[in-house]
Amino acid sequence: MKRRILAAGVLGVLAHAAAAQSPWRFLETPAARGGPVLATATCQGGLRNDDGSFEGAVGYANAVELGSYVMALHIPQGFRPVRACICWTRGPFNSGPAIDFDLVFYANDGFGPDPEGGRGYPGTELGRVRARAEDVPEFNVDGVAMYAVSLPPGLAELRDHIFVGAEWEPFVHRQFFLCNDAEIGSSLRPVHEAWSNVPPEPYWYPTSPQRPTYRALGTVLYGDAVYPGDFECASGRPGCP
Repeated sequence: MKRRILAAGVLGVLAHAAAAQSPWRFLETPAARGGPVLATATCQGGLRNDDGSFEGAVGYANAVELGSYVMALHIPQGFRPVRACICWTRGPFNSGPAIDFDLVFYANDGFGPDPEGGRGYPGTELGRVRARAEDVPEFNVDGVAMYAVSLPPGLAELRDHIFVGAEWEPFVHRQFFLCNDAEIGSSLRPVHEAWSNVPPEPYWYPTSPQRPTYRALGTVLYGDAVYPGDFECASGRPGCP
């Protein structure tokens, strides 16, 4: 699939793990500077938590057989989701340019690592869509790319506070990462947490304690209505024409 580079910049790469035995792996640009963002017109704007630039990425160690990252989005009444766009990139020692994955949706009725903390975590699965991303760029070469996934009619009825993200096989598709918005230093910008799960672990774990620069995943929903809170794709902004 041919894609356009909509924002440019020199992109470096830093890959690290929270600990040697940790399943998590992260990529981050020097000084959290955004780099190239490749996207078609179908992946501009939308209901999102990021600011349109992606300074990092989250993923897993090659030994992980199956893993997921999701982020909460609030779907307004009448929005009716019809499409999602998800941002992928690759590390330098990857298994090739394409990845098969599931776009996944969860209700916010689950428990976290501390059951006494109450509900509000990813819980009941609401649906999933099998998808494939091709020609995924390398993080330190061409940046990141957004990939559109059409949703079946049943998911158009999703409402309120849900979790959206991707599940994939890191052992098969090595060094693939979901892009994230990041920021270095103190900031008033809120953290829209990325929650991670590696079966058979029953709980979801937050990303930001291991990666303080994290702000939001590059996961976006599109519906048949536009709301004032939608990201404004203005000329000159990262990811915009």
